[in-house]
Amino acid sequence: AAVDVTLVEGSVRVAAGGAQPATLRTGQQLVLRPDRAAVVQAVDTGTATAWTQGRIVLDGWTLARALIEVNRYTPRPVRLGAARYADARLSGTFDVGDIDSFVAATTALLPLNAQRDADGSIRLVERLSQKSPSPD
Repeated sequence: AAVDVTLVEGSVRVAAGGAQPATLRTGQQLVLRPDRAAVVQAVDTGTATAWTQGRIVLDGWTLARALIEVNRYTPRPVRLGAARYADARLSGTFDVGDIDSFVAATTALLPLNAQRDADGSIRLVERLSQKSPSPD
């Protein structure tokens, strides 16, 4: 349903479905979504191709988007059990498949805890606040 085309070098004409054809040049990305018009935007090709060197670069990504990217490279996915943090923004660089570092950084930045499920997946849940007993 969604297509992203990132051009690292050269030029290419892209046509998909009923969308108007677009010509991309080096450093551009075409984003096609069924619910909106096609968008051509500039991208950092180094960041976009970091996965080819075994790295994931998050640059102001939402947690929801970061989880999709991180989960592409692991058999034990990370799931969000606190939907209100889906739009929280994250930046950082991680080794592909290094789920533990991603989870550690996420739980250090956001009020989330990591819970390991029986199937080996990790669920990020809202951290319960530790309230001091109220004086009587």
